[in-house]
Amino acid sequence: MLITSAQNPQLKFLRTLHQKRKRDEFQKFLVEGIDEHRRLLDSSFQIEACWYCSEIVTENTDSASILDSLRQREGVDLVELSTTAFSKLAYREKSGGLVSVVSQPPSRLDTLKVPENGLFLIAQGIEKPGNLGSMFRSGDAVGVDGIVVCDSVTDVFNPNTIRASIGTIFSVPFAVTKLDSLLKWMQRHSIELVGASPAAITPYAKYDFTKKCAILIGGEHGGIPPAVLDNTDAQLSLPTKGQGNSINAAMAATVLVFEARRQRDTTA
Repeated sequence: MLITSAQNPQLKFLRTLHQKRKRDEFQKFLVEGIDEHRRLLDSSFQIEACWYCSEIVTENTDSASILDSLRQREGVDLVELSTTAFSKLAYREKSGGLVSVVSQPPSRLDTLKVPENGLFLIAQGIEKPGNLGSMFRSGDAVGVDGIVVCDSVTDVFNPNTIRASIGTIFSVPFAVTKLDSLLKWMQRHSIELVGASPAAITPYAKYDFTKKCAILIGGEHGGIPPAVLDNTDAQLSLPTKGQGNSINAAMAATVLVFEARRQRDTTA
């Protein structure tokens, strides 16, 4: 069946999933893009349906290959849209002609495995989906054991988070929680909490990242709130030479997780 009307009830419902409130209510989200779909297909996430535009897919061999894989996957409904109807659903211009509907998986802290020397990244109070997505991308690059999204303003399933992550939300274990639950979980697993702060005295390179630890990155404007900093086991600075006294939240996360990986690779 080919859907040509932008007023189709199902299509109108899917468009509401661009809103966090509706994603939370229905526990579903949308995925677009070639890289994102590749990583989605390699994951255990449940794909409910794929809405596609043949006119766009046939012009892209990668999209055609992904659509063929989706056809072979059991339980995935395929719905064809006209170019006009698809343009009303796609959030971004270069979607590859594919928009998949995916079930939100459990994101509780107890779903995260904690190795003996586990390395975790905590994104606390992050407002911009681009920053959160970049943190996932960096976490994936160094092989963190999990990312915990804590008291965040944006969400993991925001289209811009997924895009900035280039689909690594499907490859990095993650949990979504509140601060109180996070602190209890860390105490239970004896994980050292390390906060990044411009006011800290200890440079980040002086800290021993080879032990079980979690790197805490605060929000873009205020950083880590004082009440949260009081609960950290160590506070680290990222020394700067310019006029600014801090760097972007996602950049800070990248510096720290790569330093952690460098130390661990050196001592392995």
